[in-house]
Amino acid sequence: MSDLPPEVQEAAATALKRMIAGTHCIQCGQEVTHFVQVGRSSYAEPCGCRQGQMKAAAANTRRLETLLKQAQAERQVLYNELYSWLMSESAWEICDELRTRFPALEAVRQKEQEDGNL
Repeated sequence: MSDLPPEVQEAAATALKRMIAGTHCIQCGQEVTHFVQVGRSSYAEPCGCRQGQMKAAAANTRRLETLLKQAQAERQVLYNELYSWLMSESAWEICDELRTRFPALEAVRQKEQEDGNL
């Protein structure tokens, strides 16, 4: 494969990643909503491109697993960013600013602390 031009190698690698993930059509690159079985072949919806000889049910399962992993990874990144921000000094400064601007919030917090709700 090393004698192929870099752009061809890149296109092949992208198609292979799409095929493995099952989230995008390997022909046109459009996002796939699900796969349909027609005989031995599987077709991507909504584009209708043939994806090869595979079981549509297995392809749908693989697609959903990939989407779940992506969502979990994105959630973890957002959680880490939020946690970092909350632990930063600017977050504490904002909390202090809110306490000074809205003394009623501080009174409510103290009351809940006294009642054992915090």
